[in-house]
Amino acid sequence: MADKPKEAPQEAVHQEETRLLDPREVTVRRDDFDRLNLRVGTEEHPNIHVRRAFPLTAPEGYLVFLDAEEQEIGILPDLQGMDRDSRRVIEEELELTYFTPRVLRILSAQSRHGVTAWELDTDRGLRKIYVRDRTDIRHITPTKVVFVDMHGVKYEIPDVRRLDDASLRRLEAES
Repeated sequence: MADKPKEAPQEAVHQEETRLLDPREVTVRRDDFDRLNLRVGTEEHPNIHVRRAFPLTAPEGYLVFLDAEEQEIGILPDLQGMDRDSRRVIEEELELTYFTPRVLRILSAQSRHGVTAWELDTDRGLRKIYVRDRTDIRHITPTKVVFVDMHGVKYEIPDVRRLDDASLRRLEAES
Protein backbone atom coordinates (compact mmCIF):
# COMPACT_ATOMS: atom_id res chain seq x y z
CA MET A 1 0.00 0.00 0.00
CA ALA A 2 1.34 3.40 -1.00
CA ASP A 3 2.14 5.98 1.65
CA LYS A 4 -0.11 8.94 1.87
CA PRO A 5 1.58 12.12 0.65
CA LYS A 6 2.64 14.32 3.52
CA GLU A 7 0.79 17.54 3.96
CA ALA A 8 2.80 20.72 3.68
CA PRO A 9 3.39 22.23 7.11
CA GLN A 10 1.10 25.10 7.95
CA GLU A 11 3.29 28.12 8.49
CA ALA A 12 2.06 30.88 10.72
CA VAL A 13 1.81 34.05 8.76
CA HIS A 14 2.61 37.08 10.87
CA GLN A 15 1.00 40.21 9.57
CA GLU A 16 1.32 43.42 11.48
CA GLU A 17 -1.38 45.98 11.15
CA THR A 18 -0.52 49.62 10.76
CA ARG A 19 -1.13 51.44 14.00
CA LEU A 20 -2.63 54.89 13.58
CA LEU A 21 -1.68 57.15 16.46
CA ASP A 22 -4.03 59.65 18.06
CA PRO A 23 -2.20 63.02 18.17
CA ARG A 24 -3.80 63.79 21.55
CA GLU A 25 -2.02 60.74 23.04
CA VAL A 26 1.39 61.44 21.44
CA THR A 27 4.18 63.37 23.17
CA VAL A 28 7.65 63.83 21.67
CA ARG A 29 10.58 65.27 23.63
CA ARG A 30 14.35 65.45 23.30
CA ASP A 31 16.49 63.84 25.98
CA ASP A 32 19.77 65.16 27.41
CA PHE A 33 21.62 63.67 24.42
CA ASP A 34 19.29 65.39 21.90
CA ARG A 35 17.61 62.10 20.94
CA LEU A 36 13.87 61.92 20.33
CA ASN A 37 11.68 60.08 22.80
CA LEU A 38 8.07 59.18 22.11
CA ARG A 39 5.25 58.60 24.54
CA VAL A 40 1.98 57.14 23.26
CA GLY A 41 -0.47 57.08 26.16
CA THR A 42 1.51 55.23 28.83
CA GLU A 43 3.98 53.57 26.42
CA GLU A 44 7.52 54.96 26.33
CA HIS A 45 9.73 54.66 23.23
CA PRO A 46 13.27 56.03 23.63
CA ASN A 47 15.60 57.06 20.81
CA ILE A 48 13.02 57.12 18.03
CA HIS A 49 13.07 58.47 14.48
CA VAL A 50 10.32 60.27 12.60
CA ARG A 51 9.94 60.08 8.83
CA ARG A 52 7.41 61.30 6.31
CA ALA A 53 5.48 58.45 4.72
CA PHE A 54 5.10 60.45 1.49
CA PRO A 55 7.87 63.09 1.57
CA LEU A 56 7.39 64.33 -1.98
CA THR A 57 3.68 64.08 -2.59
CA ALA A 58 2.22 64.66 0.89
CA PRO A 59 4.96 66.12 3.11
CA GLU A 60 2.55 67.48 5.74
CA GLY A 61 0.67 64.27 6.40
CA TYR A 62 1.33 60.76 7.65
CA LEU A 63 4.40 60.75 9.85
CA VAL A 64 5.96 57.38 10.61
CA PHE A 65 7.56 56.80 14.01
CA LEU A 66 10.34 54.20 14.11
CA ASP A 67 12.16 52.72 17.09
CA ALA A 68 15.96 52.53 17.41
CA GLU A 69 15.97 49.34 15.28
CA GLU A 70 13.94 51.10 12.54
CA GLN A 71 10.82 49.07 13.36
CA GLU A 72 7.54 50.91 12.93
CA ILE A 73 5.85 52.07 16.12
CA GLY A 74 2.94 53.77 14.40
CA ILE A 75 1.76 56.43 11.98
CA LEU A 76 0.48 59.87 12.90
CA PRO A 77 -1.99 61.13 10.27
CA ASP A 78 -1.07 64.79 10.95
CA LEU A 79 0.10 67.15 13.69
CA GLN A 80 -3.34 68.62 14.42
CA GLY A 81 -4.29 68.13 18.05
CA MET A 82 -0.73 67.63 19.36
CA ASP A 83 0.67 69.69 22.18
CA ARG A 84 2.70 72.70 21.02
CA ASP A 85 6.07 71.48 22.33
CA SER A 86 5.77 68.06 20.66
CA ARG A 87 4.74 69.68 17.40
CA ARG A 88 7.74 72.04 17.52
CA VAL A 89 10.17 69.17 18.21
CA ILE A 90 8.77 67.11 15.32
CA GLU A 91 8.85 70.04 12.90
CA GLU A 92 12.48 70.80 13.84
CA GLU A 93 13.46 67.17 13.35
CA LEU A 94 11.74 66.96 9.97
CA GLU A 95 13.46 70.16 8.87
CA LEU A 96 16.83 68.57 9.69
CA THR A 97 15.92 65.28 8.05
CA TYR A 98 14.40 66.74 4.91
CA PHE A 99 16.67 69.70 4.25
CA THR A 100 15.30 70.77 0.86
CA PRO A 101 16.31 74.17 -0.47
CA ARG A 102 13.74 75.76 -2.79
CA VAL A 103 15.02 76.85 -6.19
CA LEU A 104 14.19 80.47 -7.01
CA ARG A 105 16.18 80.78 -10.26
CA ILE A 106 18.38 78.60 -12.45
CA LEU A 107 21.45 80.67 -13.29
CA SER A 108 23.14 78.10 -15.56
CA ALA A 109 23.12 74.45 -16.56
CA GLN A 110 26.08 72.88 -18.33
CA SER A 111 26.37 69.22 -19.27
CA ARG A 112 29.75 67.60 -19.55
CA HIS A 113 30.73 63.92 -19.60
CA GLY A 114 27.24 62.81 -18.53
CA VAL A 115 27.04 65.16 -15.55
CA THR A 116 25.14 68.44 -15.48
CA ALA A 117 26.41 71.29 -13.33
CA TRP A 118 23.56 73.52 -12.17
CA GLU A 119 24.05 76.95 -10.65
CA LEU A 120 20.98 77.68 -8.56
CA ASP A 121 19.70 80.62 -6.59
CA THR A 122 17.81 79.04 -3.66
CA ASP A 123 16.08 80.20 -0.51
CA ARG A 124 19.29 79.07 1.25
CA GLY A 125 21.64 81.05 -1.00
CA LEU A 126 23.56 80.32 -4.19
CA ARG A 127 24.39 76.65 -4.82
CA LYS A 128 26.31 74.77 -7.48
CA ILE A 129 25.10 71.19 -7.72
CA TYR A 130 25.97 68.26 -9.94
CA VAL A 131 23.30 65.94 -11.30
CA ARG A 132 24.34 62.65 -12.91
CA ASP A 133 21.31 61.81 -14.98
CA ARG A 134 18.07 63.32 -16.23
CA THR A 135 16.21 60.77 -14.11
CA ASP A 136 17.57 62.66 -11.08
CA ILE A 137 15.36 65.58 -12.11
CA ARG A 138 11.95 64.33 -11.07
CA HIS A 139 8.68 65.84 -12.18
CA ILE A 140 6.56 65.07 -9.12
CA THR A 141 3.49 66.85 -10.51
CA PRO A 142 3.05 68.86 -13.72
CA THR A 143 4.35 71.92 -11.86
CA LYS A 144 6.60 70.53 -9.07
CA VAL A 145 10.18 69.43 -9.83
CA VAL A 146 12.79 67.94 -7.50
CA PHE A 147 16.50 67.70 -8.31
CA VAL A 148 18.60 65.07 -6.54
CA ASP A 149 22.29 65.91 -6.66
CA MET A 150 25.23 63.49 -6.61
CA HIS A 151 25.26 63.56 -2.79
CA GLY A 152 21.55 62.77 -2.47
CA VAL A 153 20.56 66.31 -1.47
CA LYS A 154 17.17 67.35 -2.86
CA TYR A 155 16.38 70.78 -4.31
CA GLU A 156 12.76 71.65 -4.99
CA ILE A 157 11.01 73.83 -7.51
CA PRO A 158 7.53 74.00 -5.94
CA ASP A 159 5.95 75.58 -9.03
CA VAL A 160 7.80 75.86 -12.35
CA ARG A 161 5.27 78.48 -13.47
CA ARG A 162 6.89 80.89 -11.01
CA LEU A 163 10.33 80.60 -12.63
CA ASP A 164 11.57 83.42 -14.84
CA ASP A 165 11.72 82.67 -18.59
CA ALA A 166 15.49 82.04 -18.68
CA SER A 167 15.28 79.58 -15.75
CA LEU A 168 12.39 77.75 -17.36
CA ARG A 169 14.29 77.42 -20.67
CA ARG A 170 17.33 75.98 -18.86
CA LEU A 171 15.16 73.50 -16.99
CA GLU A 172 13.32 72.37 -20.14
CA ALA A 173 16.58 71.98 -22.06
CA GLU A 174 18.17 69.72 -19.43
CA SER A 175 15.27 67.66 -18.07
